[in-house]
Amino acid sequence: MRLTPTERQAEVLRFVDGYIKDFGYSPSVYDVAAGFGFKSKNAAVDHINLLVGKGYLIRAQGVARSIRVTNAGREFLNGVGESA
Repeated sequence: MRLTPTERQAEVLRFVDGYIKDFGYSPSVYDVAAGFGFKSKNAAVDHINLLVGKGYLIRAQGVARSIRVTNAGREFLNGVGESA
């Protein structure tokens, strides 16, 4: 059973998905931090890493703009599994 994202994590997931749709490429960690008004990129990294751990995002370590929404993330965004 997959862990459901917190409300803030769900917001980050929606932000990443929307950013990719709007710009055609993944946001940087700094883009995520700026989008939420985080004072430090570490807060964005923490949210991203938790979503990776829960299976909603994937990213390549050390590769810029490599954050992607997984199939599980897409299902969550489409309302499938939100009640899980």
